Amino acid sequence: MQQLTAGANLVLSQSQCQIKIKTALPTQIELDVSAYLLNVQNKVRGDADMIFYGQKRSPNRSVELIDANSKTPYLAQFNVNTQLLDSDLNKVAICATFDGQSAINANQNIEVELWQNGQLSATATVLSAEKTEKALILVEVYRYKEQWKFRFVNQGFNGGLKPLSEYFGI
Repeated sequence: MQQLTAGANLVLSQSQCQIKIKTALPTQIELDVSAYLLNVQNKVRGDADMIFYGQKRSPNRSVELIDANSKTPYLAQFNVNTQLLDSDLNKVAICATFDGQSAINANQNIEVELWQNGQLSATATVLSAEKTEKALILVEVYRYKEQWKFRFVNQGFNGGLKPLSEYFGI
């Protein structure tokens, strides 16, 4: 099992993986997770390429969200099957956004886990105290030279869900 730092990546050993997002949320804070299925221009092809609480799976089920049902602990999971992703998609960006006035630094650290074949392959930690933004690109599953990889991005994004979605072409 690897502990990843920002920018670190690893090759996926199989086409199916689970990405778990764990934290503990204060009562007044709402956290939403989303996945964006992106083409070579880093844009979605349309609304169906955004997976979130209002649309929990892609049409062909290549990406599915299992929403958190608790705040403490908060646990959400994305199931990704790279074999089912359309050939014109090169990346899946997994993101987190905070509602209202809260920024990431009002929250506990966020743990991200990569699971493959029932085994924990990698972990990464977002040190929340260092982040003043309202949105975060957590990780990416991406194609590089016909191999699928997993990267810990840990990139803050100002403005919340709407600007983040617009950035990806929604």
